[in-house]
Amino acid sequence: MATKELDRILQLKITLLGSKPPIWRRIQIPANISFHQLHNYIQFAMGWENCHLYGFRVMPTGKKAVETSYYGNVGILIDDESVKSPKSAKVADYLTLAKQEILYCYDFGDDWMHKIVLEEILAPASGKKYPLCLDGKRACPPEDCGGVYAYQEALEAISDPEHPDYEDVIEWFDEDFDPEDFDPKDVVFSELRMR
Repeated sequence: MATKELDRILQLKITLLGSKPPIWRRIQIPANISFHQLHNYIQFAMGWENCHLYGFRVMPTGKKAVETSYYGNVGILIDDESVKSPKSAKVADYLTLAKQEILYCYDFGDDWMHKIVLEEILAPASGKKYPLCLDGKRACPPEDCGGVYAYQEALEAISDPEHPDYEDVIEWFDEDFDPEDFDPKDVVFSELRMR
């Protein structure tokens, strides 16, 4: 990355809304990335497979804020001028103060809604490579499992072998799936999925 991109680091907390107990990640990213790059970093940090449409909703803040902005590839499906290209807008132009929030939706069928909170703006640490996943809790739900509420119901089913849906859910989930399993050291950010 160019030196200019490493002038500031944004520390973000990403929480999957509606998950109980919460599924979340804490990442540090270069400030001068696009919303499309942020999408990819979220995919890696959360554990999604990057196979659905996505969008960001950036709420207005401050005296100069006029309207909510939308960025994402949902514009591929609908002719909506309010959805702007996520490849040209820089995250640092919108996240400028601690505690600011944006929303990120992945998979408009399952509607995985994430709240992203800017926790801190930092100087880059010597010797560290960014992006970086610092922390988090719980495994990412499997793709296409029906959204957060269907996932919660599936977790109830797999925890009880007597549950009427137990066999169906076990077949749907990977047999090694552990909803509590997450280790930030396992998150590898790659350029392969930066499309």
